Amino acid sequence: MSVALNGLQGTLPEEIAGMPLLVEIGAAGNSMNGTIPNGLTSLTNLLDIYMFESGVSGKLPEAIGSLNKLTHLALQSNALSGTVPASFYDLTSLGNMYLSENNFSGSLATDIGNLVSLRQLWLEDNSFSGEIPSEVSRLTSLCRCLFVCGSAVT
Repeated sequence: MSVALNGLQGTLPEEIAGMPLLVEIGAAGNSMNGTIPNGLTSLTNLLDIYMFESGVSGKLPEAIGSLNKLTHLALQSNALSGTVPASFYDLTSLGNMYLSENNFSGSLATDIGNLVSLRQLWLEDNSFSGEIPSEVSRLTSLCRCLFVCGSAVT
């Protein structure tokens, strides 16, 4: 399902959970508001989420790790905040992760080393702090990565 670049406003409805066969959500470049609905985490066939520059805010759903087929997560340039949920590090099929230009905070968990399929990891321009975990050395597929610009990560 793609509704990208349509000038849509409002929220992504919780009823999206009623579409269990959905494999892609494309809502990038809209003027939405509100949070990512918790119901999205029941869409276990999702492969791709493209919601960059869409205007969503708030925290990532705690159960985001249930999307175990997810390969592409593009949430950059929004107003997402809080820490990255622990279940996030269960997304072992994730190949591309774009969380740049949000308001994420806290330190990166050592469990980041579980994301062994990652090829691209973009985390710049957030409020992460602490050290880059040594477990990133387990991300042997990683070919593009930017951690620290705009963050207090060392």
